[in-house]
Amino acid sequence: MNQFKTDGIIIRSVPYGESDLILTILTPDMGKIPAIAKGARRSKKRFPGGLNILYHGSMQLAPGKKSDNLYRLDGFDVAGTFSEIQGGYHKVTVASFMLELTEALTVEGESCRESYRLLLEALTAVEDCADLSKTLIMFQLRSLELAGYCPDIASCRLCGRKLEPSRSFVFSVDRGCLYCQGCRSGEGMWLPISTGALMSLLWIIKNGPQDFSKLKLSDQAGKEARYLLDSMIRRILGRELKTFKFLPDR
Repeated sequence: MNQFKTDGIIIRSVPYGESDLILTILTPDMGKIPAIAKGARRSKKRFPGGLNILYHGSMQLAPGKKSDNLYRLDGFDVAGTFSEIQGGYHKVTVASFMLELTEALTVEGESCRESYRLLLEALTAVEDCADLSKTLIMFQLRSLELAGYCPDIASCRLCGRKLEPSRSFVFSVDRGCLYCQGCRSGEGMWLPISTGALMSLLWIIKNGPQDFSKLKLSDQAGKEARYLLDSMIRRILGRELKTFKFLPDR
C-alpha cells in the first residue's frame, strides 16, 4: 500500500525516542489510527505547521513496519488549530475531555464520520465561547449515541409510561434506561432525576446538534444531566477518564 491522504485531527501526542512523536489521529474513514512522526521534535522543516493536539487538516500517511503497527506520517497540511481554546483554562479542560472520550469510544480501523464531525463541531463551539456546560452535555450524549449507548429515557422501560411532570422517575445506570418509581426493582446504581433534565436530554436526542442553540437548560437540570451522563460513561468504560476531575462545575 502506497502513501495516501486523509483528513484527520490529532487527539493524542506522546514523545518517543530523542526526536519522534507517537500520535493518535482521528480520521473520518479509518477511525482512530496510531502514527509516528519521525524527527518531528528535532526539526520543523518536515512539519512547519506543528503537530500539537487539536490540530486538524490533510495528512499524508504511509504504512509503517508491520512489527510496530504504526502508520508513518509524512506530511501535514494544517487547516486549523483551535488556537482560541488554548487561551482559557476551562476551554482547555473541556476540549481535553472531549479528545479523551472520543479516543475511548471510537474503534481503530472503523469508519467514524459522524464522530469526526461531532468532535470538530463541538471543539468549534468551545472555541467560540459557547455555554461550556451545555456544549459538554450535547457532546457526551451524542458520543454515547454514536457508540451505541444512547440512554433510553422516553418512557418507563417496564410499564411504558411516558414522561410527565407529575411523575417521578429514576434512571438505571447499569441498564441505561428509565423507570418510574413504582417499577423500580433490583440492585444497582439508581439516579433520581427530574422530568426537566430528562426532557432536555430527550430534546437533544430528537433534534441533534444543529438546533442546539435553541435548547433552554436550567442550572439544576444541567447538573442532573451531567451527572447522569458522567455516571453512564464511567459504567461503560469501567473507569473514570483522567481529564474528568478537571472539568468545570462537576
